Amino acid sequence: MLIHTSLPAKDPELVSRVLCEVAGGKRCSFPYPGGYYVGFDDDNSTAVEIYPIDTQLAPGTGPDYGDLEPPDQSRQHMVRYFGSDEEVRYIASHIALTTTLSLDEIYAIAKREKWRAAYCSRREKFRLVEFWVENRVLVEL
Repeated sequence: MLIHTSLPAKDPELVSRVLCEVAGGKRCSFPYPGGYYVGFDDDNSTAVEIYPIDTQLAPGTGPDYGDLEPPDQSRQHMVRYFGSDEEVRYIASHIALTTTLSLDEIYAIAKREKWRAAYCSRREKFRLVEFWVENRVLVEL
């Protein structure tokens, strides 16, 4: 079961607002500078973390396969977040979200943001909207 995923964005604040709009989530700022957390009101507490596009995650420096450390010590050894100056055009990661919005409502949001949206048929009975966040990150609706 998926609990959360993360996506990059040039404008994490805008992307978090739009994801809430299309999928009915609630958002808040995230501890990483410039990041946002979008939570969905489901039984699994499903969420999407939106990071600045140049954010990278690296393994921590603590011992492998060790015992649980107290929080202050653990924070020094866990995942590290850092920025990069690499240009990111597209990413392979994508997500699929449910929405109660109509196709016209989805298209109106995409047009407002100047993002691509296209109604697609992957197979005869598998239809979805490709909603291209910032024209770089695929969100299937």
